[in-house]
Amino acid sequence: MTNFDRHSMPQRLIEELWDHVDQFVCPITRIAPGDDRQPPGDHHGSGWFISRCGKPHLCTCEHVANFEDKGSLGYAPFGGDSGGSVGSRFARLVHPLDFAIANVQQTWVMIQHKGKCIPSDMIANTHAPVSGELLYVHGFPGDESNPAFGQHNVKALGVLAHEVAAPNALFSEVPPFDPSKHICIGWSTAQAVPLTPSSDILSAPGGMSGSALWNTRYREVTEAGGEWTVSDIRLTAIVWGASSKASVMVGTAIEHFRGHVV
Repeated sequence: MTNFDRHSMPQRLIEELWDHVDQFVCPITRIAPGDDRQPPGDHHGSGWFISRCGKPHLCTCEHVANFEDKGSLGYAPFGGDSGGSVGSRFARLVHPLDFAIANVQQTWVMIQHKGKCIPSDMIANTHAPVSGELLYVHGFPGDESNPAFGQHNVKALGVLAHEVAAPNALFSEVPPFDPSKHICIGWSTAQAVPLTPSSDILSAPGGMSGSALWNTRYREVTEAGGEWTVSDIRLTAIVWGASSKASVMVGTAIEHFRGHVV
């Protein structure tokens, strides 16, 4: 999905972004005590993987991770036919950062999958896209989640969007928007345009909390005379909220939690 002219970008950009980012991300499931459904649990949020001290870690929002105080959390890496429990407690930073990270080494090696950790050189130092740059978010909205055939089926969603100024309506919402730490991207179901023939309507953003936001650097590279490749993208923020009233998605810029992921 996109909120601007579909024909202004090459098909290669769309396809390579999806294929490359998909291996780094995962849906997160919450399982309440006593849940005896088959399968148990409900879709809860989105996450992504980084490596620290040679061990895989799962990153998401604090308001997603704090369910560990009530029950258990599970995740399902790319390319697997099952998921596993997180296996350790999250280190949690509350709003306005709304970031959490947990070591998943214990269960990562027990699951057959093709998931990968985001290379450290693909993590930006600061959120600094050039004007008009294409940003990309890839997560798992709750509207695309349903249990079937003894497992949870959660469909991923990839969206290209522009950064926008925070609308006035956003400052009266809870939790509050902090312009010194947070950024906004446009999220309008009315203006969204499908990027591929299989794309449907733009899903409601519930379940996208914890998604990685990427600076594609497409405009930066091509306007400087370079040839863009998917290796040019950089992790630039983590998504923690959205406002239907303001038609935006909101995230925390990378510089405010980068020390916890590299």
